[in-house]
Amino acid sequence: MRSAEPISRQAEEGAFGILDRDEAEGAYRCNYPQFVDVYRWMVRMSERNHIRLCLLLCTLKPDRKEQEIISGHQMERFGKLLEKSIRCSDVYTRYSLNKYLVLLTDFGEKQAAEVAVQLCQNWKAFEKEEKVRIELEIQEVEAASEKNNI
Repeated sequence: MRSAEPISRQAEEGAFGILDRDEAEGAYRCNYPQFVDVYRWMVRMSERNHIRLCLLLCTLKPDRKEQEIISGHQMERFGKLLEKSIRCSDVYTRYSLNKYLVLLTDFGEKQAAEVAVQLCQNWKAFEKEEKVRIELEIQEVEAASEKNNI
């Protein structure tokens, strides 16, 4: 086994370059396959560290009968609102044409419900302008060890 040697400049800039701090503000947005990986990892971590997790499903629906679908513009605007309304330790993804899925970390259902209320309050100005309503569903994530104990 080799002794610990100083990390070369090339290694520091290359492989360890991923360690640069992300300066983005707000919640972490990722694509759906990445979200699934983060979710699975967080469930494993929650079992070991006794962290509560909740999923929040946000569904946008037209408020007008003449509008049948939600536009990409409306979804992107909601995504930006969502990013600013939840913590930087939370993760979200666009789940389908009219849905976002959020993983709230270190939250139980009660705290997740408070987040949902805040999100609805932040949504009111947008809702009037875009004529879109939001439906929110909350589900606390059960750790695999809890499922096995039932």
